[in-house]
Amino acid sequence: MKRKVLVAYNYFPHYRLPILKQLAKDEDIEFVFVSGCETNKNIKLISEQEFIDHGIRWQRVRNIYCMRRRFLCQPGLIRICLARDITDVVILGNPYSLTNWVLLFLFQFIRKPIYIWGHGIIRDQFRDRLKTLFYRLADGVFLYGNWACARLTRLGLDPQRLHVIYNSLDHQRQVAIRDALSPERLGQLKAGLFEDPSLPMVCFIGRFTWIKRLDLLVDASRLLHERDLPVNLLLIGEGESHSDLVKQVEAQRLQRFTRFVAETYDEEQIASLISLADVCVSPGDVGLTAMHAMVYGVPVISHDDPYRQMPEYEAILPGRTGLLFKRGSAQSLADTIAQWLRESQSKRESVRQACMDVIAQNYTPENQARIIKQVVLASKADKDTRYS
Repeated sequence: MKRKVLVAYNYFPHYRLPILKQLAKDEDIEFVFVSGCETNKNIKLISEQEFIDHGIRWQRVRNIYCMRRRFLCQPGLIRICLARDITDVVILGNPYSLTNWVLLFLFQFIRKPIYIWGHGIIRDQFRDRLKTLFYRLADGVFLYGNWACARLTRLGLDPQRLHVIYNSLDHQRQVAIRDALSPERLGQLKAGLFEDPSLPMVCFIGRFTWIKRLDLLVDASRLLHERDLPVNLLLIGEGESHSDLVKQVEAQRLQRFTRFVAETYDEEQIASLISLADVCVSPGDVGLTAMHAMVYGVPVISHDDPYRQMPEYEAILPGRTGLLFKRGSAQSLADTIAQWLRESQSKRESVRQACMDVIAQNYTPENQARIIKQVVLASKADKDTRYS
């Protein structure tokens, strides 16, 4: 009998569409998807029409947030998961979902495998003990990085049940856009952004939130100017810290060298803007920013504390695809940017190729889908053995 795997999320962000498309077209496993559409974050979601247009079987459930919108219930999800034709269930690694806890305990008595798809445990905090129990209840865990895999192993989880699938964006489309970029067009774009386009350019792309510590990047820009190593700074995005960043730029008299570009989901525009940069900097946790920059051959600088990072931090291989600076230090960040800007052209070309290679090898929907499929097809015998 053909396996039918249900993938349940609280909501599907827009950047999950490529991996859902990849799973949905699998010929050996039927993947179906369930989620709510109510979110407690300001993020673009996959629309109902997009599910239809791409032939993705999706069902909506209701999201109910409680206790200051910190905890989540999804009425109806349990009934859907228990349907006879569903052979496996994959849930989001969200321990604040009360419905997920019910499913994990319930599936201890059902011969259906249940998996968790998420970040795992990165930080070393008291609440991680609760998260450890959460992950321990699953038959398998799909993780975005090796650091989280090692952490869960040290906390006593069976490494045979931990599967690193990394993260992904729309890699095939990004490569096609990258290959079509015109140097002449990029030169014109850069000339239109800054008064002196000949200066090195540093960029950031993502949400302007406090955790991203963009104030450090502005401070580092000022320090570089004071050292007679001026740079142009391109900040792409929007968010809660935007107005404070504008004030900081003005206070440090960096207006001529700083350009804000509004949040955009136009991948061709994103590719053009990122490709102008000598380096992409994420002073706080790096997240998807690393993947977005590296696929276009741009190295990434972020801080060096893995306990305060996101899984994509692992894509930064110091000296090969980027550099790390001392967390919280504008001085260290300025030093690290200066170090990169002094590199030879041959070194830059080798780093550019390494960035693209790392993404192509690991951070693609095809790689994620391949691993998920292998685990699912091998899982039923394992669960039967443990219950015999």
